[in-house]
Amino acid sequence: MVGRVNSDWSAYRADTEAVYLASLDPSLLAELVADAVHAGLAGDLDSALAEYQEALRAKTGAVFEYTLMSAALKDPQPQEALYRAIAAPPDMVQTLMNVLGGIASFRSLFNTRVMGALLRQDS
Repeated sequence: MVGRVNSDWSAYRADTEAVYLASLDPSLLAELVADAVHAGLAGDLDSALAEYQEALRAKTGAVFEYTLMSAALKDPQPQEALYRAIAAPPDMVQTLMNVLGGIASFRSLFNTRVMGALLRQDS
């Protein structure tokens, strides 16, 4: 049964990742793919595509994990203060949307300085 659950979760995660990738900034994906194909044509395509996947996960992995966590539909109470703080200054909502859309890095919003300032303002 455990193997079945893990297998089902892996399939769900792969489907979710595909949908997530489709929602990202196309120029980011195009740039990474172009670099991989260019490198692959000059040498080992399999290695170049593996490096592409690593680069893509490095740029988008944290946001993808955050999206999965948010979509788990667990009790939103622990995140309520964070979302209220993000909603207060207008530019932070745009920053959050840019992060979720893959336009800005996860760390541009979710870092100690920004999170500390947002949560202090909300207190």
